[in-house]
Amino acid sequence: MKKSDILIILMLAAALFLRFYRLDELMPFIGDHAWFYLSARDMILSGQIPLVGIESSHTWVHQGSLWTYVLALPLLVSNFNPLSGAYLTAVVGVVTVFLVYKIGTEMFSRRVGIISAVLFSFSPLVVIHSRIPYHTSLIPLFSLLFFFFLYKWIKGDVRFFPLVFLILPILYNLELATMVFWILLIIIFIYGLIKRKTWTRAVLRTKIIFLSILFFLLPLLPMIVYDLKENSGFYQSTAFFRLIKIYLFSKNFTFSFDAVQSVFSSLFLFNQRLVFLAGGFTAFLITISSFFNLLFTARKKKAFSLYLLSLWVIIPLFGIFVSHTASEAYMPMILPAIIFSIAIFINFFLRFYKFATIVIVLFILSTNIFLTIKKNYFMNTSPGYGLSFSKRVLIAKNLVEKSKGNAYNLIGNGPGNEHKNFLLNYEYLTWRLGHPPSKKSEILKFVIEEK
Repeated sequence: MKKSDILIILMLAAALFLRFYRLDELMPFIGDHAWFYLSARDMILSGQIPLVGIESSHTWVHQGSLWTYVLALPLLVSNFNPLSGAYLTAVVGVVTVFLVYKIGTEMFSRRVGIISAVLFSFSPLVVIHSRIPYHTSLIPLFSLLFFFFLYKWIKGDVRFFPLVFLILPILYNLELATMVFWILLIIIFIYGLIKRKTWTRAVLRTKIIFLSILFFLLPLLPMIVYDLKENSGFYQSTAFFRLIKIYLFSKNFTFSFDAVQSVFSSLFLFNQRLVFLAGGFTAFLITISSFFNLLFTARKKKAFSLYLLSLWVIIPLFGIFVSHTASEAYMPMILPAIIFSIAIFINFFLRFYKFATIVIVLFILSTNIFLTIKKNYFMNTSPGYGLSFSKRVLIAKNLVEKSKGNAYNLIGNGPGNEHKNFLLNYEYLTWRLGHPPSKKSEILKFVIEEK
């Protein structure tokens, strides 16, 4: 067995450990997560298939229902154990680490593939998102597949073009913000037409066009049915175009310094959790230096894989700044891209300063592991991801015990209670304990405030 193979096995073992360590205690489980649990539960028990998912930040449009369908299987098998959703996303996270290695090796080099996979295994932000039972946790996997299929098509394998059109609506189901990838595909296709590239002309065959349309419509079918039933003017399935109109062509659209500063501040924090927990400025320097190195290397080598990676970073970030919203839910679509960029940067230094580079990388990785575990994966802390799962279970048991079998209501108080999904996690947990809150107004009421 080669040394590199041993490294891959150790890396996957470490990825598995970090994603499953104390997951039964420290799983995030907020109300938005529970919305899908309740949706999947109702689908299983009633047989009624939901056509859309949770409301987005624009309340007139929903996320897709794909995560409900995916979540239903582990819930059914586990007798509705809420941990089953996190176990699923943790496994997907480990699979994604392996694909980062395989795809990084094919698109760049074996060493870049290994470095990328190691970074992806140990990145605190990546690890945490792999432990969250939510639709956004699947986005890194499908973003990775989208760009790999795009790369294979551009390299001349036309069979991957319909797969590009399959991944796009899957991503759209998981997070509406991934619609920025549609823009990327349009730009690349127009470029291919203008330059008369063979890979563009090759897709203009009846079979390829038919398969592409079919694959594109299949994941969107629930949304299309929803629009037809609601007679909504196809607000759900065409949200892509409507959101572009809002952000770019609305009379109220502004691009103020304060908005940019707010977005940058959020991205700065997310990047720290992605790259180096011990220092936000150090993490920023690593990421920005990696990006400029990527642009320089792409121009020097004229490698399309590097151009494609550059666009993978630029276009989503541009969309985030235009929307004035740096939601953490948007970050998963660019996590693999930033990791690849940093890996290419590290690979550059390995050629000249091998020992020093290895020492620095090992220091960053070990620091990230230590702080991630010490901080309990940012559970029960602020800013963090809320109360741990074990604490929420204790609260739910306490509610059921104190109700003494009487009907009761739950009332939210404190930060976050303005969101209508605020208490859905306790609704799900108390339901599984056999005594959920009443939908009617009751004399007995419990006030929940999370601090």
